[in-house]
Amino acid sequence: MAYWSCCFLGCQSANQQKKRVIAFSQCIGNDAWRQTMLEEMKRELSFNPDIEFLYRDAQGNNAVQIDQIRELTKAGIDLLIVSPNEAEPLTPIVDSVFQRKIPVIVTDRKTSSGQYNAYVGADNLAIGKLAGQYSQAVLQGKGRVGLVTGLSGTSASIEREKGFMQSISVVSGMQVSAVIHGGWEKNIAYTEMREHIVQMAQSDIIFTFNDQMAMGVKKHWMRRSFKRY
Repeated sequence: MAYWSCCFLGCQSANQQKKRVIAFSQCIGNDAWRQTMLEEMKRELSFNPDIEFLYRDAQGNNAVQIDQIRELTKAGIDLLIVSPNEAEPLTPIVDSVFQRKIPVIVTDRKTSSGQYNAYVGADNLAIGKLAGQYSQAVLQGKGRVGLVTGLSGTSASIEREKGFMQSISVVSGMQVSAVIHGGWEKNIAYTEMREHIVQMAQSDIIFTFNDQMAMGVKKHWMRRSFKRY
């Protein structure tokens, strides 16, 4: 009788083991690309029923994302995935999670300190350089460029602009004639283009830092006569 009781209690303990908890702090989840990102995460996690998934959307607000990460940390998470809204404001809270020995994966955008376990995303410096090389080829090394950047404090925008400027700096005939900040969003890019028509109309080519902003640019400028690529 004692033998069976012991066996039963052992099985019960195994079945009641605590689930691993993965948290995802998204900077803003309202565009198609980020919605797909979330759906793919959920799909992969569906094969792992022993994992609990917590999701938070900061809707482009640094303060909200900081509070959400603080809340998730208190919930006893085992791993944090985070796409920081802006690098500098989010660095302290992400660093604090990392320093508590909770694994941290940053995706798409980075923090400023590099205190995380892994980065999953594009080589944004290389993307900027490639765009610069393409612009040089199209304009045959001479022309004016309009830039539509992302949210100014994001690592992706900073690195893409840096790579682009490095690339065109070797050609004396290339210059940036205007810069507007599209915030990574279609509607913001559309509004900014409308408000800066005069400056942007001087451009021979426009480099937008993502496809959502490109759609906003195209919506407003499709009837203009200058070149678009």
